[in-house]
Amino acid sequence: MHSRRFVLATLVCLFTFAVATAASAQSTFVYTANALTGGSISIYKLNTTTGALTPTGGSPFQNDSPAYLASTAGGKFLVVSSGTCPGCGLEIYSINPTTGALSFANAFEQIGSVIFEVGQLANDPAGTTIYTPGTIQNGTVTGVIDALHVNASGALTQIGTPFSLPSAVGTGNEGPVVVDPQGHWVFALTQNANTQDEMLFSIVRNTDGSLGAQAATPVDLGSQKCSSNISASNLAIDPQGKNLFISCNASGTNTFNGVQVYGINQTTGALSRVDSFTTAHTFEALSSDRQGWRLFSVTEESNLVEPFDFDRNVDQLGLLNGGILYHTGTQPNGVAVDPSNQFVYVTNGSFCFAKQVANGNCVNGSSNNISGYSFNYTQGTLANLPGSPFASGPGVRSMIFVKVP
Repeated sequence: MHSRRFVLATLVCLFTFAVATAASAQSTFVYTANALTGGSISIYKLNTTTGALTPTGGSPFQNDSPAYLASTAGGKFLVVSSGTCPGCGLEIYSINPTTGALSFANAFEQIGSVIFEVGQLANDPAGTTIYTPGTIQNGTVTGVIDALHVNASGALTQIGTPFSLPSAVGTGNEGPVVVDPQGHWVFALTQNANTQDEMLFSIVRNTDGSLGAQAATPVDLGSQKCSSNISASNLAIDPQGKNLFISCNASGTNTFNGVQVYGINQTTGALSRVDSFTTAHTFEALSSDRQGWRLFSVTEESNLVEPFDFDRNVDQLGLLNGGILYHTGTQPNGVAVDPSNQFVYVTNGSFCFAKQVANGNCVNGSSNNISGYSFNYTQGTLANLPGSPFASGPGVRSMIFVKVP
């Protein structure tokens, strides 16, 4: 009996060691789209202990004006919305699990009747489906949100019928798309070309990943006195899928400046405003932490990042530690929290695109780097990481984390 217990104990220890070794062998790569001056994708290895970002995989990877990124299940592929239009669209790259290096797999300017321009991307919780805006051009231009399955080869296959937006809404849209963490709904922010107001749509997500009907009447942000920068990743959703956050900029008759919180009806997917928090600065890009009790916002005008407290029990947003602000690089345009909830990163790359700069419609004065902070969750404070800011490329934006086996 004693020898059997010894053998059993030994097997348990060996199994535990094997699991721990496998977990420690897992790598996290970080990718950023650098949209200006020729275009590239920066590739980093994340040090999960220190938060340091170390270039790897032959970084930077040259790419034609990459703008927005998404990843797929198992860290196999990186999906990029990029290119100089005409000729822009979606590109898929396989990820080397050892180095993070990228290899071309597929490219799509159009699938079925949907034409892809430069739009923001979102993947479903399983990482098998990508959601992105596009247009259908049959005499008139119809804005759509499309659902695309990522196949084993990296090819994209349209799932079901694209969700058509109302007339004059979403044409040429690059606005943010987010997916309910429970996989029930997809939310998209678009602009009404007639009123110039932004519209926030709730769309049913079917079990096969396809898009169904409009879940509820869209929220007209103009009626909420909110204007929003749709080129920014300004929608955030808490990990429980109960609330959606959006940043608002005062503009014209839309006088609210701050962050609005919308409750998500867990039965219908309808959105209803449950809280508004006025801020002194104009915050734009947003990101929730991995537990849903903190919200991070950046302001391009003042080069700041601020963590907010979100009380999930009463759905209220408030200042964290009296509203401490932290300096970033110049013209921050995005904020992201690492998978372990220990580090926060801000991309300092402005909201300019190459064509806007060339036409004189946008000024890029960004520092073209990444500010990194350690995040003390208990105290709610940020501290600069050693080595921060981390070098990146011109127009850096759309930072994502990809775990590979």
